[in-house]
Amino acid sequence: MLNIRAFLIGARSIAIYNVDIGRETQDWDITIDKPFTQEIRDRITRTLRNRGFKVQWRKWGFLIDNDIHVDINYTPITLDHEFIERSREMYENLFVPSLEDLIILKLMSGERKDIDDLKKIIHQAWRSLDRDYLYKRARQDR
Repeated sequence: MLNIRAFLIGARSIAIYNVDIGRETQDWDITIDKPFTQEIRDRITRTLRNRGFKVQWRKWGFLIDNDIHVDINYTPITLDHEFIERSREMYENLFVPSLEDLIILKLMSGERKDIDDLKKIIHQAWRSLDRDYLYKRARQDR
């Protein structure tokens, strides 16, 4: 097998926590627990094709069966043992990070849409967040 853990990040991951960010997204954003090299890209492509998917690589990631856009993001510097331990396994080696770690990823992005998402996440989920963990992760110096 690939021996890769994939983490669903981005807008679709937020919905799993029942937070409505008020926008739709056309792609699936993931990150993996390995550096994204050509070898890894080729292994992922080969595995998907062996399972019957049509895979075409694009500059943003890859296109599967002409309508599923998958963006493989660089491994975040925060992806460590604690990040992995707090993640939920959704399916074989497919995880969703904790909401707190998703917040940190959005803070690191700094894009306007991510800042807008952050405001909605904080407004809707503030009471349920592990604020001690969130503060600790936000202050970490990498």
